[in-house]
Amino acid sequence: MKKSRKPIAHRNVARRDPALASLQREKVLERDGYRCAVETWQPLIGWLVCGLEHRLETAHVFRRHKCGDAIYDPDVAVTACKWCRDIIDCRCHPNHFGTARFPSEALDRAQACVRRYEAEREKNGRAVVKLKERSK
Repeated sequence: MKKSRKPIAHRNVARRDPALASLQREKVLERDGYRCAVETWQPLIGWLVCGLEHRLETAHVFRRHKCGDAIYDPDVAVTACKWCRDIIDCRCHPNHFGTARFPSEALDRAQACVRRYEAEREKNGRAVVKLKERSK
């Protein structure tokens, strides 16, 4: 007996505007000096900035759905190499061991940016998804 195929439900999600996304990417790469700005753990040394200059991507510090209207603001993103981005997004190969994190100044900058947009939305009487407080 043949299985019936149900149509895949499309999510009610607004797709990213490619022009705004590429503009954000260029601003973030320029701000970070075209180097990976993610901190990685080095066993004998501690936390160090990765600093790789190839296979660069931009990564949102907070998930995009938590950024609200700040999604295209360069302050909510950081330059990351492919390796660090895979570690941060938990999609690295099992043979890759390592720990990576966003620098604290990037977290503070992103949180302040999202808070500005939240305050603006509240002032205009629009719905706001509140960002949780970050423990230090």
